[in-house]
Amino acid sequence: MITALLFAGRAGTALASEIGLMRATDQLSAMEMMAVDPIERVVVPRFLGGVIAMPLLAAIFSVIGVYGAQLVGVQIMHVDSGSFWSQMRAGVDSGCQRGLVKSCIFGVACSLIAVYQGYYAIPTAEGSAARRRARWSPRR
Repeated sequence: MITALLFAGRAGTALASEIGLMRATDQLSAMEMMAVDPIERVVVPRFLGGVIAMPLLAAIFSVIGVYGAQLVGVQIMHVDSGSFWSQMRAGVDSGCQRGLVKSCIFGVACSLIAVYQGYYAIPTAEGSAARRRARWSPRR
């Protein structure tokens, strides 16, 4: 669950803002004018990156969690190592598989929502005016 929150908060907003900025600065329109499909060149690679990254992050977090439990159980609490690993294997195998399946589904959903929101973002005058004010205002 923590992996999903981190991915949505960090990678999802980065995907949406990057593609939204490309929309606001007319880079996507320029690609269309040059007969380059922006969905194929911009959206699909970022979507696939999110789909691939989410299960990898979930696997890394699961491995770190298992070895953290081993450190606490075997090193600190002095549980027998063989006993620990046999119980861990019995209790965690199906949970890790379900977690990876869920992370694949969440990677697809979060990446799809992020690239969709970025691609169809509407550039507003408020955003560009605020950007100009921040850039040209004197510092005090």
